[in-house]
Amino acid sequence: MPTEISQSRLAGRYKPSNACTIIAVKLTEFIYREGIILRPTHISRASRRNSVRSYPRLRNWPSKILAEFEKAKPITRCSAQLLNAFINAIIEGNEIHEQEMVKRRPICSCCDRHAETFTIPQALEGCGNVFREIDYITVHGKIIYNLKQFLLAPIQSDLLKDHLQIYMILIVFERSILLVYERKCNAIFLLDTHTHLRTRNMKTGGLIAMCLVNNLDCLIKWMCRNVFPEITCKLNCDQSFEVSVLAFKGRLHEDDHPLFVPRNVETLHLFPAQQIDQTFQLQMQMQCTKTSGSKAIFE
Repeated sequence: MPTEISQSRLAGRYKPSNACTIIAVKLTEFIYREGIILRPTHISRASRRNSVRSYPRLRNWPSKILAEFEKAKPITRCSAQLLNAFINAIIEGNEIHEQEMVKRRPICSCCDRHAETFTIPQALEGCGNVFREIDYITVHGKIIYNLKQFLLAPIQSDLLKDHLQIYMILIVFERSILLVYERKCNAIFLLDTHTHLRTRNMKTGGLIAMCLVNNLDCLIKWMCRNVFPEITCKLNCDQSFEVSVLAFKGRLHEDDHPLFVPRNVETLHLFPAQQIDQTFQLQMQMQCTKTSGSKAIFE
């Protein structure tokens, strides 16, 4: 998307936004309440499973945002309804973040960048606890080699077989993105509201990517290059990521049209026991061996 369609630029904003976790929760809420189906291609077709026609919930956007919305439509292969949810989530997420920061600032150091970021439980609370975290895991190890099994676990779990969509928030390097599994087409969608550096002198805005679950390896490799490029730059450094699975628990509004209503169950255990990243350990051992050998030569 163009640079203007991002959490740090939308509505004339020109300062970094640290609201990505809150925005991911709000985007999940818009997708769920409006029953937005995510399709692999040509998403502009009817975006509901039934025959009832659904209209996007357009806010009273300023003319600048409407212009940005119109500019984004021709170059994105997604429905106006999904793009509308994407933009509304950024607007409301930034607003909620600012409101929550007003509460934090009296007790936090203004120089502490961590004070600007929110954990998933904090983001859920800031958004009114409409969703709940049914399971989460923090994994220490190389992301490119370890992420796949922890995305497949919720998708393949019998405990979520009644969920037509599965909502997961992935946090890497203190940045959050939303991953949605669409059961009907067996595909996983990545929705990221940050700006991205496409080339050395060219930035782009938010992005939406997808792949069939059978090609999940390709999406992960693409994500490591384009969404979290630090991963490839820090292959020999400690890496970690967090995956959280969310489920709706709030009250439905009269004009909501969700695709499904999840069973009201307690916290589930969806993820496998974390395995040690053998590849990372072996590389570190080899480095230590080389270092020891070098020292022996110079001694």
